[in-house]
Amino acid sequence: WKVIHYLEQQSIDVIDLAALGQAVAQGDFFSSNIPSGYGLGSSGAVTAALYDRFALRKEEADLKKLRSELAIIESCFHGQSSGLDPLVSFLKKGILFQNGKIDVLANQSQRLDGFFLLDTQIRRETSLLVASYKSMCQEETYKQRIEAELIPLVEDAIDSFLKKDNKDMLALIHHIGFFQWKYFAPMIPERFKTAWLSAIASSHTKLKLCGAGGGGFILGYSTDWEASKKLLKAHPLSAL
Repeated sequence: WKVIHYLEQQSIDVIDLAALGQAVAQGDFFSSNIPSGYGLGSSGAVTAALYDRFALRKEEADLKKLRSELAIIESCFHGQSSGLDPLVSFLKKGILFQNGKIDVLANQSQRLDGFFLLDTQIRRETSLLVASYKSMCQEETYKQRIEAELIPLVEDAIDSFLKKDNKDMLALIHHIGFFQWKYFAPMIPERFKTAWLSAIASSHTKLKLCGAGGGGFILGYSTDWEASKKLLKAHPLSAL
């Protein structure tokens, strides 16, 4: 009902609200193995499912318009959405978003060697973290750091991932994690700050926030899995 009430207030007709309301009333529900509040795109998956079943007109040929419509729906869950998470879920394919252009990745066998998840076992509210981040970006110096330092690092990391350059990936995630330690400290749960510092000092293990941070999963990268398990032995880890 939350989605229905939210979309009723929007000026753009995207979803058949009558059909959605009827489905909810008869007990239909969304079943997923993606944990909510974990930074893995659970709201994006729900959004994609809603759009797939109840969209008035599916804009599958126009990726920009499709992304825009998915963003409208997902904004219901955490205040503001880029539309990228639900777009990936809807297409069931990876995408590369660069300079305002959306490309569907042709290579669907991209391996995730070296990546792992650290489970904080903390569920968090994305909308609160997004609001906090937007508030911090009101400070011009902070916003400039994001644009001049963090965004180029993330873009280089994506490029290294696509090129399967493990050496550069380790260094780039180190710099991303260090930047987040300095400027995203409120998003790193207190009891994981020791682990974060250990990863910064490590020659083989690096950590970065997943989604909005604040809990959920932390994304890790390792060039020595056995050593990483020893370094982070106090926390549940899952290799990807």
